[in-house]
Amino acid sequence: MINVLPPWRETMISDQALQEFKMIWRQETGQEITDKEALDAAVALLGVFDAIYRPIPKEWSDEYDKNIKPNGTA
Repeated sequence: MINVLPPWRETMISDQALQEFKMIWRQETGQEITDKEALDAAVALLGVFDAIYRPIPKEWSDEYDKNIKPNGTA
């Protein structure tokens, strides 16, 4: 198989991760996808995680801790 993906993509997603993504895709959907399609879908999924997954700000954690009763329940 000829690698038609740009060389820069290797810094984003490893070949092993891409193959694992394709395997999961096949198990979940029953469809085979190309490396390019898998790369596009994986990068999009990582973009979603990047947009929604953030550490909880310390201020929020402190505020939460202040509102907990002394016995550790809210």
